[in-house]
Amino acid sequence: MDETRIHGIIPGLPTPLTDDRRVDGPALQKLVRHVVDGGVHGLYLHGSISESVALNPEERREIVQICVDEVAGTIPVMVGIGNNDLRQVVANAEEAKALGADICSLVSPHYFILTEAEAIAFFEQTADYSPLPILIYNNAFSTNLKLSAKALVQLSAHPNIIGVKDSTADFILFQEFYFHLGHQPAWRLIVGDDRLVAAGLLMGGHGAVVAWANIYPELFVRLYDAARNGDIRTAFDLQKRICVLEKIFEVQGPATDGAFLSGVKAVLEIIGVGGRQVTAPFERIPDKLMPEIERLLKECRDA
Repeated sequence: MDETRIHGIIPGLPTPLTDDRRVDGPALQKLVRHVVDGGVHGLYLHGSISESVALNPEERREIVQICVDEVAGTIPVMVGIGNNDLRQVVANAEEAKALGADICSLVSPHYFILTEAEAIAFFEQTADYSPLPILIYNNAFSTNLKLSAKALVQLSAHPNIIGVKDSTADFILFQEFYFHLGHQPAWRLIVGDDRLVAAGLLMGGHGAVVAWANIYPELFVRLYDAARNGDIRTAFDLQKRICVLEKIFEVQGPATDGAFLSGVKAVLEIIGVGGRQVTAPFERIPDKLMPEIERLLKECRDA
């Protein structure tokens, strides 16, 4: 594929669920239409926000097929293929291609604590057999491993590894990635944290995979255009509004994984493109906290 197609605002898509915690296909179609109509440049499936580790294989396939059918080739679709079993990772990549996806995203294994050399080998071995290009997902929070710039330089030599989605929230590290890899025209440097979209794009990042783009896709697209045009003031004015949304993750207390998932789902319900239900063992945000979330949405709009 043409790696330059991987750019711009790419929402990490949540998985709308029915009250009995099954995939809500019609709601997912509505969500895809919402973000596509908002001008996004791609979709990212089976990342953290999708709750994919709590979904069964049939549900994962259903989600990919719905999204691929809905966009009908107009924008690229990325699919997370992570698993601790290398054989299953390759099988996931093969399935993603069969379903019509364009690119795979791969995080290093969890539970086991890998050395960086072991993680590099895992990525390279997957890339050897994957029928789709691989975007490395640098997620230290879930894997206890933060890939270095040196590791990514080594991985960039593999012809089937095309870039990194960096979700470490470590801007010094992101800067190192740019210093070492920004000169490679085919390498994709993708921001993976909503709080750093403006800074990352202005630094030279090619795009952002983010959760809040599901809510206000037009806002993020405007930010991307401002950064691409060098309009620093507009980019950070819009970033300020995005940072207001981050407060939603703390309405129940600490910003845990459950608060992240339930917070985004609560806002989807408010804007009418999904419901509040989340996968077990997490619980949806209670009714009594919804007015505070609506207040934060208004603060974001008015900022």
